[in-house]
Amino acid sequence: MSERFKVDLRGIIDLAANHLYTSPDVFVREVIQNAVDAITARRRIDPSHQGVVRLELTLGGEGSKSTLCIADDGIGLTVPEVHDFLSTVGGSSKREDAEKTAERVAEDQGGFLGRFGIGLLSCFMVSDEIVVVTRSAREPDAVAVEWRGRANGSYSVRELPGSPLRAGTSVYLEAKPDQEEYFDQQRLQDLARQYAEMLSTRVVVAVGAEEVTMNRACAPWEMQSTDEVALQDLCEYSLGFRPIDIFRISAPSGGVEGYAFVRPNRTNAWASVHKLYSNGMFVSEHVHGLVPRWATFVGVVLNTRALRLTASRESVHQGPELDACRDEIGAAIRARLVHLLRNDRNVFETVMGVHDTEIRGLAIKERDFFELIIDLLEFDTSLGTIRFGEFRREHERLLVTRTPEQYRRISAIAAAAGVRVFNGGYIYHEELLSRAAERHPELEIRSFDSSDLVELWPEPEDPATFQDLMATARSALEGRGCEIAMRVFAPAEVPAFFALGLDAEFHRELDRTKSVASGLWNEILDAMAPRPESLRPTRLCLNAGSRLVRQIASFRDADLQRTAVEVLYVQALMSGQHALSAQELALLNSGMERLLTHLAVQRAGDAQ
Repeated sequence: MSERFKVDLRGIIDLAANHLYTSPDVFVREVIQNAVDAITARRRIDPSHQGVVRLELTLGGEGSKSTLCIADDGIGLTVPEVHDFLSTVGGSSKREDAEKTAERVAEDQGGFLGRFGIGLLSCFMVSDEIVVVTRSAREPDAVAVEWRGRANGSYSVRELPGSPLRAGTSVYLEAKPDQEEYFDQQRLQDLARQYAEMLSTRVVVAVGAEEVTMNRACAPWEMQSTDEVALQDLCEYSLGFRPIDIFRISAPSGGVEGYAFVRPNRTNAWASVHKLYSNGMFVSEHVHGLVPRWATFVGVVLNTRALRLTASRESVHQGPELDACRDEIGAAIRARLVHLLRNDRNVFETVMGVHDTEIRGLAIKERDFFELIIDLLEFDTSLGTIRFGEFRREHERLLVTRTPEQYRRISAIAAAAGVRVFNGGYIYHEELLSRAAERHPELEIRSFDSSDLVELWPEPEDPATFQDLMATARSALEGRGCEIAMRVFAPAEVPAFFALGLDAEFHRELDRTKSVASGLWNEILDAMAPRPESLRPTRLCLNAGSRLVRQIASFRDADLQRTAVEVLYVQALMSGQHALSAQELALLNSGMERLLTHLAVQRAGDAQ
């Protein structure tokens, strides 16, 4: 035995009116949308009909409430249609016919924005009662009908024989006590303009004798690309910025037309702001999935004639249609960048200057775009910024640091040695360089860090001068996992350089963490990151070209020489911006104290 669901009509009305929509603002859109639909439907039987939607506001006074009348001269409704469209929530015997009619009308030039029905319930957010007075334009002798719907789920219908009402529909709303703000003249005009300014059907807000037309003279998607000033103004008005480039967007799979605007900076607040309209009616500023995620450097103002909207008409249905539309929008953005690259290098350079990271990310994702752009991309190196194309034509080996920290530690010293090292630590830089090396097999790419730099420096010509210092240094740093090397390198003002590979740097940080952690945590860290046997050695490289190092080598006091080495060790760590462990900080303090003590003793001896 089957049973029918029991429906709480009051609950459905509350759900639709107060929970389907994000804000009461949308009631303005819904009543305008239904009115425009009615005018669109009337044009099917009278193609010359222009139509107008009027929002007539009557401000309340002492003891009276403000009221709003939304009037159109559209198709109107017959008595059966009133029951079918206004008094049935969730379905009716005429539902399929209504849907077929809406789909048929959507194919016309004007298009259906929505359908009579659930949208009207949004008015219950601002009014406890909705009154609809309508007369059909399909039948010359059609009788006028009044429908009254109440928030408690009840409604009444009565015919108005002999009424002089012309064909069309008027919706009457009286403000709830706590919703008077939506019956304010300025608020109503702002909302009507937001939702309806791009419509081709005239929309008017009238308060007393004052009437203001909400529509713009020309919708953005109807503007010409050559009208740059107007498009600049449109972008500033719609998206809040003056663009550095403008181009048309067309996505046939979604019936989408409009313009894209390249943002003048990387302010995060603009990253996801776009304007989407459906047949001229504003939908939302935040439509998920409309524009590819990588295209954060553009904002769009678009109109769709084919994408399906959600029930609240505040977004777009996710699905294959939206996916195909997004792909077409992405292709249009890529095509614009390629056009600029080939035909307007100045604008392209301006775009790159602002949105370098985003453009590089696109080159990673799109092989064809990568092929076009790689030679023009600039990279930071120890010998200054250079375009990749310029570099590859003159070099056979590409040295790349993998982290910004490694680059920062070696860039100045590498520059002094005349070695060009690329900073691969920026996002996408290392990946782009690796791909470029694959594209140019004659170019060898090598990961480069401070331990590699030491291999480029020569040993001193007089190694005997430093034999005692080297022995003292090995003894002083025994147990610290650090080898000693004596090299000659520039600048001579740098007495010591702490060199370690990227893996060794990781384990150094791990050891520092373990030094302040509990025994159990140490065991966990050891298990998670065992130290490999092939780990390249960490080295303190003393500079034989430094006057300070040569002076320390001349010391005959072994304790003084040992103290100087310990201080040089910590100073090299600090110069390389390595975090110091507690033991290393203590070594610096004790070393400085011993040096000051030695100086005091020496001065006392000189005084005697």
